[in-house]
Amino acid sequence: MPQDQDTNRAKIEAMIKEYYDVAEFLEDSLMYQDSSDIKECILRTAINRHYYYIFLKLREEIKFADSSEFVIRSMEKGPHTNVRAYVKELLKYIGWTDIKTNQFVNQKMFKLFNYRTYSDYELIKDEKEDIATKLKTSRILSNMILGVLQDIRYKQKKGLRDILEYIINEEKNGHELSKSLDDHNTPNKT
Repeated sequence: MPQDQDTNRAKIEAMIKEYYDVAEFLEDSLMYQDSSDIKECILRTAINRHYYYIFLKLREEIKFADSSEFVIRSMEKGPHTNVRAYVKELLKYIGWTDIKTNQFVNQKMFKLFNYRTYSDYELIKDEKEDIATKLKTSRILSNMILGVLQDIRYKQKKGLRDILEYIINEEKNGHELSKSLDDHNTPNKT
């Protein structure tokens, strides 16, 4: 990878890490707040930051590894759905066809997405699960998703980045991963 691209990648990774850092900062600031309304807002914002940390990390890894015009366009149109579809296809491609493993990652990603949607748009409190519990679960989900995707293995490669780069550059099979995006590449999906 050329040095400019390495520098750009490092800057993007640092910016993405800030989402996680902000979520942690917000959680730490809760103890200094007296207002329940302010606490609610902090909790909702922290959930949002945890989601976007994972979403942006995955999206950018995909875009760096597979810079085909189709994939880049897909990550701009319906990006939330397409990131999940791409990851699901990647897990299937590398042999993680075990329903439990593939569903585990995709269900956790979708649950985190739903928490983010709830925290951004729902003004009426959820009677089944309070917002503080949603935040704790969001943190756990983001760490679980990241952990699984850092530990996946394929042909002596470990982790999402190395595996994607190997499939795209060595096996020349990026089209196999992006084929799932056809079904999801609609401007109305998020």
